[in-house]
Amino acid sequence: MTCLGCDIPQEVLAASGALLEVSFQKAAICCTAMHRGAALAAMSYLSCFLEEGLASLLGSMTCIPEGSFSAMAIQLISHSGEGLVSNVVYALLGVSAMSRVHKCATILQLLAAICSLSERLTWKTILGWESLHGWLHSAVHVLPAEYLKQGEAETLVPVWLKALAGAATDYLESRSCNGGKGNYGYMQGKGGRVLKRLVREFADGHRNAPNLT
Repeated sequence: MTCLGCDIPQEVLAASGALLEVSFQKAAICCTAMHRGAALAAMSYLSCFLEEGLASLLGSMTCIPEGSFSAMAIQLISHSGEGLVSNVVYALLGVSAMSRVHKCATILQLLAAICSLSERLTWKTILGWESLHGWLHSAVHVLPAEYLKQGEAETLVPVWLKALAGAATDYLESRSCNGGKGNYGYMQGKGGRVLKRLVREFADGHRNAPNLT
């Protein structure tokens, strides 16, 4: 699992769930850091974790035992997903948001793919599509009204969820076509491109969010 720092056996990572959860939550908060480098580094860490979690899930679809890395990843994401989505949305506000569009879209695509995949598992009562729906709804509706255009809170969630569903399908199909190897096609399919366009338009339309310039 080189993207988290070194080749650590997954059983060791699974046993370090509490520490990983803390680091995941702190990285989610750092997505909104004013320092561009710190924010992008945090987003890279988060996307790496989500990608490894997804790879683990794909490799153990028939059985995900308690104590495994896959089980730990599902539980961690179910605990921390709301904060992650909230911070990613907040990171798309303000003058520096355009530099974060690609990484924010990547995180959302990976998260959507994990939630979509979890729908096929017995773990769907812990993590699934309804989880993502709730997180996105909460992230948008907790923003102060002055950050959003009139009626935007009501229209944004269903439009983004549709794009997230398409982006999730793109990613999972890309992994399947590549045999789990190589470039998995972030934002390369139709659904992924739509998601990135929506994220970019949101960031571009909120550069002058109050108190964030």
